[in-house]
Amino acid sequence: FKWEKQIDSMVYSQIGKSAPGGVVGVIKDGKIVFTKAYGFANLDYKIENSVKTKFNLASVSKQLTAYACLLLAKDGKLDLDADIYTYLPELPDLGEKITTRQLLHHTSGVTNVEILQLFSGSMDKVWGLNDEIGMVQKYKKSNFKPNEEYLYSNTGYSIAAKIVEKISGKSFADFLSQNIFLPMNMKNSVLYDSYGKTIENKACGYAKNDSVYVQKNNITGYIIGSTNLYTTITDMMLWDQFLLNPANTYKELISKIWNPVDTLNNGDTIKYTYGFEN
Repeated sequence: FKWEKQIDSMVYSQIGKSAPGGVVGVIKDGKIVFTKAYGFANLDYKIENSVKTKFNLASVSKQLTAYACLLLAKDGKLDLDADIYTYLPELPDLGEKITTRQLLHHTSGVTNVEILQLFSGSMDKVWGLNDEIGMVQKYKKSNFKPNEEYLYSNTGYSIAAKIVEKISGKSFADFLSQNIFLPMNMKNSVLYDSYGKTIENKACGYAKNDSVYVQKNNITGYIIGSTNLYTTITDMMLWDQFLLNPANTYKELISKIWNPVDTLNNGDTIKYTYGFEN
């Protein structure tokens, strides 16, 4: 690959050769032309990254959650503009119509539960999707009226995952596996959806404290929908290839991602659509 030396130089200038790293992939003209791993997945055991290393996509996980909702909408099972209470009547009535589309675009006004966790001192407690929904049920306030503002909310995506479960009758993990991972041959993608779940070839997360790397894995938090999708560079590039060149039956659906048309009540067009910043 003619740019390998330049990529090596760029990566090593940022991380060095004995630090936590990552994996780089290049798609050209729709084809995967380069993948290479750099640095370590685990410093304690000196395990190097490889193309088989699974990384937590964090908020990039939202792309798959949004796509799951779009699939249900395509099949006529989910109305993105219907009140979310149509699907989850157990949620508290905030006095305003809130839609799944607004959840996905961060315009719902739903409070980010992470803030409530911080105030309650429960950030270090074991915390999953049902805990997230449970706190939403208890906190009967919103940050603003739906579609009045754009404010990033992980909780909106947790609710979206719950809607997918409710409509499909499947766990969120099973829905993703059967409707996204298997059809796209993404064999190495998995949700961290239960406390202590083992994920093979998992990279550890690190933060640099002065000159020392400190492990920052959060094993107590297994919230899904907004985060905690683990995947490899190979699977991620299969997802990217699909987005860049979808089959004809999915072109209209994918075009919704790349062509933001939703506006706030004041007429401003939002740039964040279905998990992507356009």
